[in-house]
Amino acid sequence: MSSRQRRVNILRREPRDRGKLTGLCGVIHAAVVSESHLHVGSSSMIFTVNEELLTKLFKSGRRDIKSLLQAAKFMEVMQFNIIGGRPIIPGSSIKGNIRSRLELSFIPKDGYVKSCFIRARAPLAREPLKGTSGWRHFKIWGEVLFENRGPPCDLTRTDKVCLVCDLFGTAGLKSLLDFSDFVCKGSAEEVLEDLSLEYGMRLMAVKPGTRFSGTITFQNLTPSELGLLFIGMKIGKSVLLGRLKYRHKVSGRVFGKARYEVEKIKFLRESQDFEFYGLRVKGGDEFEGTSLKELVERLKSLASEEFKGEIVDVDEVAIIERLQ
Repeated sequence: MSSRQRRVNILRREPRDRGKLTGLCGVIHAAVVSESHLHVGSSSMIFTVNEELLTKLFKSGRRDIKSLLQAAKFMEVMQFNIIGGRPIIPGSSIKGNIRSRLELSFIPKDGYVKSCFIRARAPLAREPLKGTSGWRHFKIWGEVLFENRGPPCDLTRTDKVCLVCDLFGTAGLKSLLDFSDFVCKGSAEEVLEDLSLEYGMRLMAVKPGTRFSGTITFQNLTPSELGLLFIGMKIGKSVLLGRLKYRHKVSGRVFGKARYEVEKIKFLRESQDFEFYGLRVKGGDEFEGTSLKELVERLKSLASEEFKGEIVDVDEVAIIERLQ
């Protein structure tokens, strides 16, 4: 079977000045809401001993390491991130989730694409077989995984970066988007469940309907770039997030389904005034409720027009559900 890899050129430019406030600047108050069980965290190993079996082994005179290990039980427990008694989703996880979605959503136009892959890995040579590593990921993103976009942007080595790296940052370049940790409204005792799953998995997951709140600070953006951020968040649709997101359902429970919500946008006084589709926005303005929803939808539409033919809308949750 021949390889389907193909080389794609990255459209790069000099990054904008970080030393002054220009364009749109402000703070987005946002939320992540779990629509299924959700796990974002780390793993730890729990060691327990079957005392009854261990006693029997000692009494029988079997004290070699191989025999004694029969009384030991090792279990990997996947812990949820907790700070101050409350579960959190690190800002780095939120940023990575949105960034990765945008990188994969950009497609070549006229031989060039506006995003590198910041975590560059070897492009696929052929479609993974069902049941092998990465086959669900391929079913979602398809042909883009055959693209060889070369090494990721690195401002310590070159003087130009792609659009996504200009927005989200890269080596030698500060991000124009800063993500706080997203903190759960409830305590760990209220929202976490200790789940024992098939294949010996055990993890702490938040229950469906759990809400995490945080902020995204932005600076020096154009209106269409702010709309691009909302496209990456898939405002109005569900997203895949956290551990087991591609497995979707384990031991009868759904995992990894969530949604982003925008609760408020506050533009700094230094933010540039702009008008589009008859909507005027001035520095210092705040948007909530109906006016916020209208602003977000119009910014998304503006981005869709600006990047028409360069970005695709992939319903990752619908695809993963169909695979079940």
